[in-house]
Amino acid sequence: MVSDIFSSFDARPHGAASLAQVYKATLKSTGETVAVKVQHPRVKPHSVVDMATMEALVRIVAKIFPDFNLMWLVEETKKNLPRELDFLSEAKNAERVRRMFQHLEFLRVPKIHWEHCTDRVLVMEYCEGGQVNDLEYFRENRIDAHDVCRKLGKLYSEMIFVQGYVHCDPHPGNVLVNKKPNGSVELVLLDHGLYITLTDDFRLNYANLWLALLKPDQDAIKYWSKKMGVGDLYGLFACMVTARSWKSVTSGISKNVITADEACEIKRYAGSLLPQISDVLERMPRQMLLILKT
Repeated sequence: MVSDIFSSFDARPHGAASLAQVYKATLKSTGETVAVKVQHPRVKPHSVVDMATMEALVRIVAKIFPDFNLMWLVEETKKNLPRELDFLSEAKNAERVRRMFQHLEFLRVPKIHWEHCTDRVLVMEYCEGGQVNDLEYFRENRIDAHDVCRKLGKLYSEMIFVQGYVHCDPHPGNVLVNKKPNGSVELVLLDHGLYITLTDDFRLNYANLWLALLKPDQDAIKYWSKKMGVGDLYGLFACMVTARSWKSVTSGISKNVITADEACEIKRYAGSLLPQISDVLERMPRQMLLILKT
């Protein structure tokens, strides 16, 4: 019974998503305020049907439009969705990340209350904060947005290039910003359901690709892109990785700020290059798919 564990339980969800809802509660044993993540009751059985439906539709699309191969999407979903539905796996990821990045004083990962967790219920420390894209919250609390960006960049750079263990769902609802009483600003990282472990070879190739992009060195961009399996589509791959036009890539993405004209150009070309984009996604290492998602 809920009343056996919690002295109070707010029945109004404090957060809702496709897989679960999060509630605020107080533990009866310690008086601590916690967040309780509860998986929607029919998500797991429905996910099996959804994945089978997706696979059937992708096979139909492949027959009608041979240029579009989206089987990689089915394979990734079938592999990753069961992980996200196992809240005990999420709890283990959270604990691992807390230990791995304990040297980053600005990072906070909610503590897990293991004794109350199951594969469908996760009880963790309740953390205050505004969403990472809430500039009004930043202004009200006198938080430097540039400082937040630097900290977020440091965290994900360490995940990708140093540790090779990457949180793959950093949307604004999963990254909170909190100003502590001493004035320092911390990032709160939530939802640890989906991580990817990068191989040393992948990290080396990806790091060298970015070094080539930052120089810029077209021969090196071509070489390292091909090492990542995309062949002659290296130019498109570089544009997808940087979210910049080829002109900006070749002239140096660190030397040119993105303009409204360039953003429009990217959208225009993306619409006309869908088969080639699909081909790049099919060719690249599976690890790269989740890096792009991140």
